[in-house]
Amino acid sequence: MTPRHRTTAKDPLRRINLDELMNGGKKIILQHGQRPYFLTITRRGKLILTAAEEQQRQQPAGAGSTASVQMM
Repeated sequence: MTPRHRTTAKDPLRRINLDELMNGGKKIILQHGQRPYFLTITRRGKLILTAAEEQQRQQPAGAGSTASVQMM
């Protein structure tokens, strides 16, 4: 299996500190193309990535909006 992104000395894999990304919160919305996803930290410190449309269908109309990265 060939990796989609190979790292080299000129192109190191980017590392992002999750604490900085979450900015003290437990849930953010990540925008991938036209699709929003929730990134959630559980009480046990695990990460869960879910499609935001699934959870938005369960919310009342007008309950939330999405941005490229939105703190919740």
